[in-house]
Amino acid sequence: MFNRNRNPHWARSLSSADYEEFKRLLLEQSDGALNIDKTGEDGMLRQDDRILGIANFTAKLANTAKNAWPAEISNWLRLLSQGEDLSGLAYPRALSKLSLQLYPDGFFRHETDAANKYLFKQLIPSTLATVVVKESDAVYTLNATKNPSLKEHKEEVFDQLLASLKTQTPMPIKFLENDEDVIALIESPDIMTAAQALVFEDIYPQLVGRGGSLISIPNRHTILVQMLQDNIRHNLSAMFAALTGRLYLENRYPISPNLYHYQNATFKQIRINK
Repeated sequence: MFNRNRNPHWARSLSSADYEEFKRLLLEQSDGALNIDKTGEDGMLRQDDRILGIANFTAKLANTAKNAWPAEISNWLRLLSQGEDLSGLAYPRALSKLSLQLYPDGFFRHETDAANKYLFKQLIPSTLATVVVKESDAVYTLNATKNPSLKEHKEEVFDQLLASLKTQTPMPIKFLENDEDVIALIESPDIMTAAQALVFEDIYPQLVGRGGSLISIPNRHTILVQMLQDNIRHNLSAMFAALTGRLYLENRYPISPNLYHYQNATFKQIRINK
């Protein structure tokens, strides 16, 4: 029987015993370098100038036979090791291994000299668009000090990664309705889902009304949208605000509890009138 109370929030997919076994295997196979007890509440392991997303990998292990765990962990560590130096690739060849991820604006608050270590910009208020390396089983924050050519071409890197985002396939859309509101729920298991907000109108032009859109990005898996036919209203949808708050609080990878007015490719943070 599962007992998740003893596990961190991000490891709730594992039983307490499985969590301890994962920790033991990871320490063993990394020669003591990776200790998941140092993982933050956001499911990110910050150690030795690396920031590793570990929550999704634990979710994968929860659905994998225990006798296959050593091989899965070994492969995961190999991908991380290969990706860290981008297999020796420099700009622009390294772009094929990179993507943009959205982080909450306080994501690097515990890092020293974060602006020199990582490539990020605030393209949406209260969030950070950040360059990451995306492998098949691993996503982690690019360490720019180990890839100086990418740091030197930061503007070009962002321009090209944003252009690449514009070519992505839209995620599934589900419409939620009550007597007053229709809300589009864009949701996917892909942890890169929220990054599509960076090029929202290029991927979801049908969700932008004459007055723009009311948008929230509560977590990495979700974008909420309400089309506006007129200018942003003063009394915002209670359903939209409540759903945003719940999806922000309950997810392992929260981004922002804020609401935004999107219009003319610009996000403006708004306040709810109470």
